[in-house]
Amino acid sequence: MRRDHRRGCRVDPPCSSLAHPKVPFAGARPWVTLPAIQRGYVVPRSQAEGPFEGRIARFPSLEVRSPSVALYDHVSIPSFFDCIDLGLARKQPFFVVHETHKSPHVDDERRKHFMALLEERRREIERYVIAYAAVVSSPLERGLITAFIWFSKLPMPMRSFSSRNDANIWLWARYDEAMRREQYAVSAQ
Repeated sequence: MRRDHRRGCRVDPPCSSLAHPKVPFAGARPWVTLPAIQRGYVVPRSQAEGPFEGRIARFPSLEVRSPSVALYDHVSIPSFFDCIDLGLARKQPFFVVHETHKSPHVDDERRKHFMALLEERRREIERYVIAYAAVVSSPLERGLITAFIWFSKLPMPMRSFSSRNDANIWLWARYDEAMRREQYAVSAQ
């Protein structure tokens, strides 16, 4: 594992090929871990943010999760967008499956930060992200995701599911539909 000092994140060796979108993943651990606590100092729990991990080993599926988020009071908004950037770097259509299990509340400050980071990438996200699905395990998580869907105002299909399998079926159907539309548009020209 090497440390990327520009971003302050750890990158597993198989993910080092992300800088070159045409190089396929090799190896068994294609998760990129983007920790919020860096350089070994201790941050009180109330100030720490739970990091997200992104995996694009099964491209066009971008899997986003935060397995240790229950240990933190907040999620790390920048690390979420670092994961989205993994898919955007490919410059090809993809979809996002986001596992939100045990996600904490997002306060107004973090919501504004989310919107600011979204606006920086809005054109690319609208161009390349085909659909977004969140896998939720509670009504609170479903409400949180629904709120983000409402105020993000992105023109893509977005839904929450209680099962990963249902989310994947729905996402692949959206992806196939988008690819057929794109193929039809090219053949009509």
